[in-house]
This record gives sequence, C-alpha cells and structure tokens, in this order.
Amino acid sequence: MPIKLHCSSCGKKMEAPDSAGGKWGKCPACHAKIYVPSPQIEEDELKLAPVDETEEQKRKQLMLETYRLDLPYGWWTREPLTPGRLFHRG
Repeated sequence: MPIKLHCSSCGKKMEAPDSAGGKWGKCPACHAKIYVPSPQIEEDELKLAPVDETEEQKRKQLMLETYRLDLPYGWWTREPLTPGRLFHRG
C-alpha cells in the first residue's frame, strides 16, 4: 500500500512506495527535499485485564513493609510507619 503525503513546500499531494519509507526524496513538482515517513502499521489493540482491588491492596501493603524494612531504625521516625504517615512530622 503506497504512503500518501504532502510536500511541505508546495503542498502537492503525492504517493510513495512502501520501500521509500524513512528516506528522503524530492517533490516531483517543486523539487524540494522531503522526508517520506515510514508506512503506518496497524497494530491490534491491547486489551487490558481488569485490576483486582484485593491484589492491588496486598501489593501496596507488601511495598510498605519492604519500605519499613529498608529504613534504618529511628532514621526517619521512632514510630512505626503507617500508610498515611511516611515521615516524622515533629
């Protein structure tokens, strides 16, 4: 399927073969140097899986526990961390 494009200088509509995609060429009307874009490849739309809220909550809890274990004791706070409190506020 040919690549359809317009000259950026004169606006002339033209077609180029697929093999010209990604290369430079000349407009047949005004001889300006133009870039022929790569052919558009139609890809199948990705279908996303629904998010499981319980799994997402478990993942967040595990990340919080990992964060707690990585902190040196007493460095940020002397109190245990809770989901809403990540830093010592004095």
